[in-house]
Amino acid sequence: MTQSNQTARSTSPSDGKAINRIRTRLEAGEAAVGAFLQLGSTEIVEIAGEVGYDFVVIDCEHGAFGLETAVQLIRTAEAAGTMPIVRVAGGTLKELGQFLDAGAMGLLVPQIASAEQARAVVSASKYRTEKFPAGTRGACPSVRSTRYGSPAWAEHATRSNRDCAVWLLVESAEGMDNLPQILDVPGIDGIQFGEFDLAVSMGCDGDRSHPAVLAKLEGAIELVRSRGIDVICFLDGWDRAAAAASRERLAAKGCRILLGAVDARIVFNVFRDRCDAARHGAHSLKGI
Repeated sequence: MTQSNQTARSTSPSDGKAINRIRTRLEAGEAAVGAFLQLGSTEIVEIAGEVGYDFVVIDCEHGAFGLETAVQLIRTAEAAGTMPIVRVAGGTLKELGQFLDAGAMGLLVPQIASAEQARAVVSASKYRTEKFPAGTRGACPSVRSTRYGSPAWAEHATRSNRDCAVWLLVESAEGMDNLPQILDVPGIDGIQFGEFDLAVSMGCDGDRSHPAVLAKLEGAIELVRSRGIDVICFLDGWDRAAAAASRERLAAKGCRILLGAVDARIVFNVFRDRCDAARHGAHSLKGI
């Protein structure tokens, strides 16, 4: 077990209640580092926890699995000492509540293009309480997230509202144009920019470096951070040096929540390079 994960596990409460590991890192002045998981593998979740990732994003939008598999991945994340976030497929109110009831400690909701959509997501992610009267999350005292009725309801609702990370994925030209209004919505914890989807929606065939795409993204990170909201960013590059350089560039912009890996892409890259090396040996054109 890595030292960073030993530290993370040692901060887990003895009463079995989940903790927001992202907040713990940020309050300590550190970056929170996560992995993006699309393969639906409990073993990969265990590996992510073992090497020290603070959180995992379980991708139910583009991963070929749904709620039942996600529940197993959430359980595994808890046991592995890493915080489970779920990227939902569409963001219906029912879907958000189901993943939260199953134990997800945060949601990444795609295709947010307006303040109205953002407000509906925040409302559906929070219970109605004295401090959050706009909450509309369905309430049931005997689901997994409540430990099947173990804590008093008021305690559970307060803790859940405080610890649930609400992240919005802005990935269209309309969403970028409406970003200032989206950021006005209270209760948003993080924004991620879907650069590939943005490029597709703008007719740029997924070219994230297209001048029109770059123009849309210009100043967006700085705007979000100026509102006190975090930006969730992927590291660029697939080798350690490129990723480390990307981390420094993002940190200079104030990005504190970093995604360091996508499981499907890492498996693809390693399989491809090892196959090439085994087939062609010294004549291989790719490094291992």
